[in-house]
Amino acid sequence: MVRTALAGAFLAAGITPPAAAKVTGIREGVRYLAGGVGIEARKAMRAEARDYTAMLSFSGGKDEHYLANVDLTVRDQRGAIVFEIARAGPLVYLDLEAGRYRVEARHGKLLRTATLTLDGVGQSAAYLHFPAA
Repeated sequence: MVRTALAGAFLAAGITPPAAAKVTGIREGVRYLAGGVGIEARKAMRAEARDYTAMLSFSGGKDEHYLANVDLTVRDQRGAIVFEIARAGPLVYLDLEAGRYRVEARHGKLLRTATLTLDGVGQSAAYLHFPAA
């Protein structure tokens, strides 16, 4: 709880939180959990993962290492932004309503996109890889 509050305070101040931090909150009406740098942080996040309908994972390089500092935008079928966060990853869990979404992830000048379909049952996932990162 303290770690989450500290990470939120860092983000509110426009500062990237410490690497092991996880951040929870609500943006644009969407509940989210972001972070996962380090084994312990990923383990803690996975323990909470079942409470979210979507999971996004970012990786980079030829060895496919986990990748943080990704700018994320999620759009609905009409193209309206339903969720946006800067400097996220390597894992982001979202609690979205059933539907189809376009995921746009930017790392530096690279853009990766994916379509995420949520049927209202279980959790859907998208894995976005940045080869040159």
